[in-house]
Amino acid sequence: MTGFDASLYKTIPQTSAGGTVALVRATITASKGVNYPPATKALKRLRQKGEILRTIHAAIAPTQEKINTRTLDIAMDRAWHALERRLSMYADLPPEFASDQAEADEIHRTLFPHGMGFLTLPYANQWAEGAAIFQRIAEQGIASKIDHFAGAPFLAQVRARHAAYGAGLGITKAKPAAIAPESLAEPLRETRAALLTYAKLLVVAVENEDLAAKVAQGALAPIADLRLKVRSVKKAKPTEPAEEPASTEPLPPVT
Repeated sequence: MTGFDASLYKTIPQTSAGGTVALVRATITASKGVNYPPATKALKRLRQKGEILRTIHAAIAPTQEKINTRTLDIAMDRAWHALERRLSMYADLPPEFASDQAEADEIHRTLFPHGMGFLTLPYANQWAEGAAIFQRIAEQGIASKIDHFAGAPFLAQVRARHAAYGAGLGITKAKPAAIAPESLAEPLRETRAALLTYAKLLVVAVENEDLAAKVAQGALAPIADLRLKVRSVKKAKPTEPAEEPASTEPLPPVT
């Protein structure tokens, strides 16, 4: 048992959910050479706990990607302003250059009877005002005339931005139910506990001479390596380590 430092495996180094999944994956891979039935049983349990953690963590990651409603709002405002300006510019043309400028002015007043103040309303109210404008366009059948006066791309842009705005606000399309990060706590605790159980089992097997120290060291190398890495990071820069990305690949099987 010379050179086998059991203290390296008394605890599991602190790491994130993604880091713990990566550690479990590395441990399963490193344990391929362990031929010890109790260890195989413990490793299978570790994989089971780790796979539950990986699945939940992978599900949380996409839903936590927050839609930037401010960005959507800015894009929506710009689209409305662009359309309004185009209609206004056509309506301001002298009759000798545009004989139908009065009709453009009428449509402008139909779309924006109170000006552009609605763009300062709360997001949901602004979207509702936009929806009302589209309803007036549909009821009066003036979409083609708007395209004529303003240019087809301008109304098309407003339609596209309005659709994205409604979806982003969760008005026209329900937002995915977010999985609370707290739901990771118990699976993370159970996975770490299963990993520690596996490590302790190998240590005891070495002490009882049921397993070669070299085999145990190889299987538990990911834990020892992570411990050294955490220590070096803390010494160099006492900050939180970067979060491991969620893994979409199932953990390796244990046979």
